[in-house]
Amino acid sequence: MLQVTSAYKEEMKKPLRGHTLMRVNIGVINQEAQGSARVSSETAYFSNLEKPLNNYVVDALYATTEENYSSVDGRMYFLPREKSDCVLNQGIVSKEIKGIIDFIFPVPVDLRGVTIDFGKTYPEEFTIVTDQSLKDVTGNNKSKYVCDEVFKGTTTLSIIPNKMINGRGRLHIHEIIMGIGIYFNERNILSASKKEHISPIMEALPTIDFRLSVNNKDRAYDIENEKSTVNFLELGQKVQAFMGQEIEDRIEWLQAGTLKLKEWSADDDKMSFTAIDFLSGLTGKYRKGKFYPQGISIYDLCLDVLTDAGVDTREFYIDEYLKAVKIKNPIPVVSHREALQLLSNAGRCLLYQDEKGKIVIRSSFVPRMTSTVAREPYFSNGIRILENLPIKEYSLTNGNYTKVDGTTLFLPRSGKADVGYIDDNMFLSITSEAAFACFGMQLQFGRTYPSKIVIDTSLNGKTVEELSYTVDREDFIISHEFAPFDEMTIYEDAPSKTGGRAVLNKVSFGNVTDYELSYGKELTKTPLGTQLQSVKTLELTRTEYLDSTEGERELAKVECTKPGDYLAEFSNPSYGCTVQASSGTVSVLEAGAYFLRFSYSGSGGEVKVNGKEYLVKTYTMEKELNPTGKREKWKNPLISDTALATDVLDWVGNYLKADREYSLTYRGEPRLMANDLLYLENKYVDKLMLRVYDHTLNYNGALSGSIKARREVSFVEDT
Repeated sequence: MLQVTSAYKEEMKKPLRGHTLMRVNIGVINQEAQGSARVSSETAYFSNLEKPLNNYVVDALYATTEENYSSVDGRMYFLPREKSDCVLNQGIVSKEIKGIIDFIFPVPVDLRGVTIDFGKTYPEEFTIVTDQSLKDVTGNNKSKYVCDEVFKGTTTLSIIPNKMINGRGRLHIHEIIMGIGIYFNERNILSASKKEHISPIMEALPTIDFRLSVNNKDRAYDIENEKSTVNFLELGQKVQAFMGQEIEDRIEWLQAGTLKLKEWSADDDKMSFTAIDFLSGLTGKYRKGKFYPQGISIYDLCLDVLTDAGVDTREFYIDEYLKAVKIKNPIPVVSHREALQLLSNAGRCLLYQDEKGKIVIRSSFVPRMTSTVAREPYFSNGIRILENLPIKEYSLTNGNYTKVDGTTLFLPRSGKADVGYIDDNMFLSITSEAAFACFGMQLQFGRTYPSKIVIDTSLNGKTVEELSYTVDREDFIISHEFAPFDEMTIYEDAPSKTGGRAVLNKVSFGNVTDYELSYGKELTKTPLGTQLQSVKTLELTRTEYLDSTEGERELAKVECTKPGDYLAEFSNPSYGCTVQASSGTVSVLEAGAYFLRFSYSGSGGEVKVNGKEYLVKTYTMEKELNPTGKREKWKNPLISDTALATDVLDWVGNYLKADREYSLTYRGEPRLMANDLLYLENKYVDKLMLRVYDHTLNYNGALSGSIKARREVSFVEDT
C-alpha cells in the first residue's frame, strides 16, 4: 500500500471526494539510438560520457573557472587534477568554452525529438544539427530542453551553443534522451484500467496489465501521419501512470505504476495502449544452477539470476533478510522469472513489481522480534517487554511511586521480578528478522515514565524515520504509519517529571493496515463470499541430492565444427564432469548441475561429456490445517533442509488454512495494491482481515475498482 498523507486518507473517506486526476507518460525514445550513441567531440577530462545516456543523475558538481559557475556555499567540490580521481558524475562537458558536443550513431536512426538536461548553466541560444536538418533555438530559459522536431535517417547529432546563460561557460549535458515522452492527462484520457495479480505464497507469477484509451478525434495519432507520435512508438518503451487527488487547495499525486509498452492501435475515435510488467519479459532460460554442499544464500542466488537476465542493479531490490537463508539444491533449467519465483517461495518472500517499475523480492511473513537494552538493574526484564509478562507493582525509590496500601511488593534480593524494563536513562532496541511495517504502536509504562521519548527506525542500516513524542500518560498510544523497518530504538529524551527510573512494562505494535472497506462508504455492492474446499492436510516435499552409487555415464554429445566456446546441457542434475574430444583439444570453462561450457580448439569433431548424475531422494512433511478437507501437495525443488521446510510449511499452511474468499466492488483507491491487507466490515467478525490477491482499478474521470481477497490468519488469532 502506497504511503499517503493523513489529509489524503480523510479525503478518500468523504462521501463526495474531490476530483481525481490522471496523467500517463509514454517515452517515445529510440532505444537503438539511446543505446548506441557515442560522443565524438573533444570533452573536458572530468566528463562522464556514458552516464548521461543511461539515466544517471548529476548530484554534485565540481567547481571550475567558468564565468558565473562556481558557488562558495559549500555545495560544490574541488576539481581533482587527475581524471582517475574524478568520481562525481559531471555529465558531458565540452573541452572549450562554448564548445560543441557531437554524438554519432553506428547506423542511421529516426528520432522523434530529443530531450536535453543542460544543468544550471544552459545555453540561451544554440543550434541542433543532424545529417539532414538544422534547428536554431533562441530564447531558451530552462535547463531542461525538449525538442519535438523529427530527425530522420541521422548518423550524427551536434549541439552548438551560441549564447550561454552564464556568459563564457562550457556546454554541459547532464542527461540526453533520444526522443521525447507522450503526455496524456484527464482532458484526453477516455478510460484506463490496471489489473494486478500476486499470489501471496508464490503459487503463480505476478502480473500487471495496464490499458489506456485516449481521444483521437482530431486524428493526431493516425498511423498514416508521418509526423504522428504513433509512428515512433516502440515495444518495451516505459509507460508511467500517475493518479492525482484534489485535497482542498492542492493535488496529491501517487505513482500508480511503471510498465513497458506491449501494443497499441488507433482508429478515428481513440487510440488504445496496453502495457505490462517488466517481469513478464524475463523469459530467457537460467542454466547456471549448481549444487552447493555448504549452502548459498537465497540473496546471492537472486542476485545471480537477475544479473544473468541482464537487469540493471538500479532496477531491483532484494530483501537483506535473505542473506541469512541458505539452500543447497540447484535451480532447475527454467526461465529467469520462474527461478525467482522458486527462490521467493523458498525464502517466504513475495516477488512483485512496485509502482516505480522496480522488481522487488521482499519477506512476507510475521517476523520474529527481539529486544535488547543498553543496561538495566538486576530485576529488570528489558529483553522480554514484547511478551505478555505478569506485571506486578514493586516498591521503587521513585518520587510519588510506592503505595502503602498493601498492593506493592518488595523487590527480591536477587533474580528477576515480574516487571518490564526499568532504567534511569531508558534506551531500548527492537530488532526484527525481516522488514516490518505497521500502523501505530502502544507503550505501556508504569507510574513513572519519561516526559519525552525519541523513536528511530532503520532498514538495512539506513535511517528510515526519526520521531519525537511528549509522553503524558501511562498507556501511551502512538498513531503513526511506520514505514518498513528492521530495527527500532526507543530512548529517553527528557526524564520523568516526578524523578526516578522510568518503567516500561510492554511494547506492542498496532495494526498492519489502516484501510477498511465498509458498507455505504467504500463498498458499492455487498460482498460476495465464497466458502472454499477446506485443506485438511498440507504435504510438503523436500529434496536431497546425494552422490551417485553408480559409475560415470555419458551425459551429452556436442558436435564442434570450428574453434570456439560451446555449451553442453544435461537432462538431469549431474556432477564430476569430464570432456573428451575425438580430435582437437578441449578445456572446461564453467560447469553446473545442468550444463558444462567448454572451449574447443581444432578443425572439428565430436566432444563427449561424461559424469555422474546425482541420486535424488525426496521426503514428505505434513501439517494438519483443518479437521476435514482435501490433501494439498506442495513441492519446491530448492528445499532440502528440514528447518527451512518447516518454515515454508507453516507459511503456506497459514494461507491455505483460511478457506474463505471474497469478491468486492468498491469506489476505487489508487494507493491499494495486490497483496495488501485490509479490513472488511462484517456483522459477525470484528475487523475481518483480508489479503488482496487480485486488484482492478478503473478510471473514466472517476474511480471504481474490484478486489478478490482471501481471509488472512497470519496476523490475527483464529476467530
